[in-house]
Amino acid sequence: MTTSTHHIYQVSSQFQILAVCAALKHGSIPRPTGKSVLLICNNAKIPETHPFIVAPELHGLVEQHFDTVVHLNDLTHPLRPVDFSPARAHVHIWRRLLATYLGVPASPAVRLFLESVQTNPARALSEIFYDSPLSVHADGLMVYSPSRQRFSPQFLARVDQVIYLDMRPGVRPMLLNESSAAHVAVPTSSIRDIVEAQLTDTNTQPAGEYALILGQYVAALSIISRAEEDALYLAMIDHAIAAGHREIVFRMHPSAPPFSPHVLRDHAQSQGVQFHVDTSSCPVEFMVARRLPAMVLSIFSTGMVTASQAFSIPGVAIGTDLLLERLSPFQNSNRIPVTICDLLYAPDTLAAPAMPTAEVQQTIEAVSYCMQPQINPQLREQAEAFIANHPLDHTFPWRRYIKKKRAESLGLVASRKAAQPSLGDSPPAPEATVAPAPRQASKTPAHRSTLERLIQRLRRAS
Repeated sequence: MTTSTHHIYQVSSQFQILAVCAALKHGSIPRPTGKSVLLICNNAKIPETHPFIVAPELHGLVEQHFDTVVHLNDLTHPLRPVDFSPARAHVHIWRRLLATYLGVPASPAVRLFLESVQTNPARALSEIFYDSPLSVHADGLMVYSPSRQRFSPQFLARVDQVIYLDMRPGVRPMLLNESSAAHVAVPTSSIRDIVEAQLTDTNTQPAGEYALILGQYVAALSIISRAEEDALYLAMIDHAIAAGHREIVFRMHPSAPPFSPHVLRDHAQSQGVQFHVDTSSCPVEFMVARRLPAMVLSIFSTGMVTASQAFSIPGVAIGTDLLLERLSPFQNSNRIPVTICDLLYAPDTLAAPAMPTAEVQQTIEAVSYCMQPQINPQLREQAEAFIANHPLDHTFPWRRYIKKKRAESLGLVASRKAAQPSLGDSPPAPEATVAPAPRQASKTPAHRSTLERLIQRLRRAS
């Protein structure tokens, strides 16, 4: 008697549902012989005010590919799934509870498809179903970033697949590169095929000469200020107008905090350009398929890349140079998505000859090594070769993607510390080595301690 295999697909966004359905339709994920469960996790800061409602455009796909849809928030409330972290001593209890809740057996016959094994709830699920095989499904550019943490050999042995959308054919992702997991590419054309299959003649519109701007939430992540992010959107509007577009549609990221686009609207309308805001909840690929834009602009949005790769729409990335400077710490996982968009879609790089796929791969591997050298020591040679092959006068100089201090700390370039003077050298002038006055010696109000300022305020009040 053959034992049935049951699949649990854990997702936390509308686009992840679309990406998993594309992988199932393409055959990158084999059909289970048992039950297929879609486990939705709403990680909004306040799930009660931002419920996860599957977009109507996805209903047909969900019904086609999954037997059951379960919301993990209903079980973990008042904890959000991202805060769900059962104690090790309670794992067996949670396993029986979750197996019953999801309608699957508490046995290795369950296979997990997790969207991020580096954070909860995916990490918690992998511990609860401790003997189940694992596959990781990645929905965007983040799959090209290296793992953020070191995993145990036991965990890595359980991961047999990393399933991802092939955003740049021929480029291998770095996520779980340290494991023996097979990286399974899903062509972006699969996204286009299933999206177009869900649309009917009654809800499609003729293509128009409009530019689509995809907003993000980099200010909310404290990477740049709100004013700087707005300035990037204004630059996108100007770029679209310069390209001859008289209609602009702005779509904010679904995870972004409340945002008022009146500054952007006023800027566009002052130049005689129509400006609309799209507030739909469906993945942007449905919007693009309904009415093909002439151009898609963003900072480093996955939606821009899928529009470019799946629908052959020109993409333009504005602000990648700023983010490459501001991302901190250097190992911030957004660095690789920004790097890819800078390599392929930034205005100045679009004007240069296209970078060969092998060179894109080398750049990603070099930056990945500098981000996580202990996890990916095998990439050091690629980092050394990248720096050697991309001098400062290169179209893509290494300093654009790897900070000098980082390269120095890893020994990839010589330290900028001055060499020790030889015996025949004259000693430096004394005044050149005089240290600045100690901070506490300053008597100006700007340098007083917080306590001193409070004391002075209390004295004046009395």
